[in-house]
Amino acid sequence: MKYLGFLKDKLHKFILLNQNRSIVLLYHRVFNAERDPQLLCVSVDNFTNQIKSIKKNFNVLSLEELAYYIRLRKIPNKSVVLTFDDGYLDNFIYAKPILEYYQVPATIFVTCNYIDKDKEFWWDELESILLYKKNLPNNLELFINGKNYLWNLNEDDEYFWNDIEMWDVTKGDLGSKRLKLYFDLHEILKLLNFNERETILNYLRIWAGINVYECRKFYRCMNLEELIAIKKSCFINVGSHGMTHSLLSNQDLKELEYEIITSKDFMERRLQQNIDQFSYPFGGFNDFNDEALNLVKKAQYESAVANFSGLVTKDTNLFKIPRYLVRNWGEDLFLHNLNKWFYAK
Repeated sequence: MKYLGFLKDKLHKFILLNQNRSIVLLYHRVFNAERDPQLLCVSVDNFTNQIKSIKKNFNVLSLEELAYYIRLRKIPNKSVVLTFDDGYLDNFIYAKPILEYYQVPATIFVTCNYIDKDKEFWWDELESILLYKKNLPNNLELFINGKNYLWNLNEDDEYFWNDIEMWDVTKGDLGSKRLKLYFDLHEILKLLNFNERETILNYLRIWAGINVYECRKFYRCMNLEELIAIKKSCFINVGSHGMTHSLLSNQDLKELEYEIITSKDFMERRLQQNIDQFSYPFGGFNDFNDEALNLVKKAQYESAVANFSGLVTKDTNLFKIPRYLVRNWGEDLFLHNLNKWFYAK
């Protein structure tokens, strides 16, 4: 039996390695950030070199073309697709000119409720309050969905400020009470709907002594004028990333319809074009469910992308297209990772 299992595994790998495959890349930001704790930013220089490398070494497709080929069950080999999540302003300021110069197509998935608002995405605002604000109160108490939470930050500031400059989420909380609070609140807010999340953020601003809210210059979503300019590009398409970037697997049916169906109608009315692609917020295996996937189909999206890694083949589910997350890598490391992914067993 073990031998038969071994042969079956070998056959599966042989078939996989001898069929055409594509890779979909997931970007968030093209921005030279001073701090990037969530590792969302690729610098302008690194992004330029990554695009040059893609153009030189691979077949570049749009997401629409990839969806077409999946339906045909015929994938162009070693093809690469670019996507962006969230809809940050820097996608318009920095990514768009580079993509157009090198004639590389991309799809930008926009979080609709942040359009035309001088407001940061909730994870950025949480970062701004907890990681960059000095002299926070010693204690924070919150009552959320029937549960009481209490954090103590006393005597943590000196230790925290010695480590925060080079810190990112992959390094854990380093024993810091403030970083633990950041991790805890990020996970709590991720589970809430938009209104619940805004209530907590409003309370945190008051608690932190932030009397006037100011959105950092490049931390807002694109506005409608910028999205219309994006729409006119021959190389960039716009898709929906939901209304409020809420965890779909934690929403009821009415909230799911708002995130998936209303976001499509919202974008189509404002941009006067079809919105055919959807990106699941967060996008991990447990971040959306069959109910959400069926609503994506019901809304007549042509495809949907997730946020777990994997190759795209002729057998890929059009509504669970995997993507590889791109970090702020130089050209050599970027090319190394792409080749590694293409030949993953």
